[in-house]
Amino acid sequence: MSQPADTKAVLALLRERVGAAGSHRSWAASVGLSHTYVCEVARGAKPPGPRLLAALGLQSHTVYTLAPREAAHA
Repeated sequence: MSQPADTKAVLALLRERVGAAGSHRSWAASVGLSHTYVCEVARGAKPPGPRLLAALGLQSHTVYTLAPREAAHA
């Protein structure tokens, strides 16, 4: 099983790929995404969607965790 990545790790990977491509516009074009959308994700204005995650070699999964007992009874 692979390691989970948090939002910071996803954004760091996005910055790395954008840097290697030379610009948001170049990377976005190379993976078939809008450069505006890529910029919005890179600055945290939008969450990364399935197509952007796939372009980074990632996928999202929903994770459920137990709530602390105090919160469960509130």
